[in-house]
Amino acid sequence: EVQARATVASPEAEKALYDEAFQSLKDMNYADAAQQFQGFLDRYPASEYSDNAQYWLGESYYVTRNYEIALEAFQSLLANYPDSPKVSDCLLKIGYTHYELKQWDQARAALIWKVLSRTIAARWRVSKSGSPVTGSTSGRPPGRTARPASSSRGTYRTTSRARWCDGSSMRSPCDRG
Repeated sequence: EVQARATVASPEAEKALYDEAFQSLKDMNYADAAQQFQGFLDRYPASEYSDNAQYWLGESYYVTRNYEIALEAFQSLLANYPDSPKVSDCLLKIGYTHYELKQWDQARAALIWKVLSRTIAARWRVSKSGSPVTGSTSGRPPGRTARPASSSRGTYRTTSRARWCDGSSMRSPCDRG
């Protein structure tokens, strides 16, 4: 009962704890950020910020090259928050993490799944409404807003063929040579 009361806090306190962890990440204090995001998740597992905290926890491990731990954190986001707007970014990071671990097949699968999930979501939105839907709103819980199609991260563009960063099409990075 005491512990249950300890986790009940004001929305302002919850947001402040998340913001503190995010500020540590922005200040490149990655060890502090990881500890703070984990503490946030332990205290507020059902918060409206939990999916973001889980993503940034993985990111804090990824940038410090703790790839195995980062992969666990990203996979936990997929398992615990499957409708999160961070799922697409998470799939990308899972692909990158497998690549860094030289797990070529898993990297390719995650990156292809990221592209396919966007395509499937877009087609589902069209078929449900009868007309195309602009923006990127698939998988968002009610009340969550989508990032505009063109944002500070750039415009999402699809191509007819998937390409690796070296410009080659659909071959594993280990096939170079």
